[in-house]
Amino acid sequence: MDRVLAEIRDYRELITALRREVIGLNVRWETLDAIAGLPEWYLAKLLAPVPMRGIGRVSLGPLLGTIGCKLVLVRDGEIPARIREARQNASYRMRAGGKRKRAPFFSDPAVASWAAKRRLLLLSPRRKRWIAKYAAECRWRNGAGRHQTPTEGELPRL
Repeated sequence: MDRVLAEIRDYRELITALRREVIGLNVRWETLDAIAGLPEWYLAKLLAPVPMRGIGRVSLGPLLGTIGCKLVLVRDGEIPARIREARQNASYRMRAGGKRKRAPFFSDPAVASWAAKRRLLLLSPRRKRWIAKYAAECRWRNGAGRHQTPTEGELPRL
């Protein structure tokens, strides 16, 4: 039967709870390292009072599996007021998952044009050639460069 071993709200509490469980198993740390498939004394580095290593995506699964624990994510009460207010103030488009429009870097079109020309002048000939080849490949991939015979409905009327 599953039972709650600890309530964890930050990384330090996670480390403390895992250390308490490992010590409660009353097994040598090297044995647990070997079972988890971790390097020797790695568990001691992960669960030290001042950790020398951090628990990451590689070590978390083997560590939890070795000590027989699992993580369960539970909402703590209702949604905090800050999030509720932000959600109510968000535009419909953002709530629907749409992309936000980014403000232009240069507000003046003349300055933007000048910056684009300057950027082009600073490119090496090799880089310009690469950009041109890449653009041509993209055009051909999208069918813009292929000659297609128009059907009768597409022919212009004379």
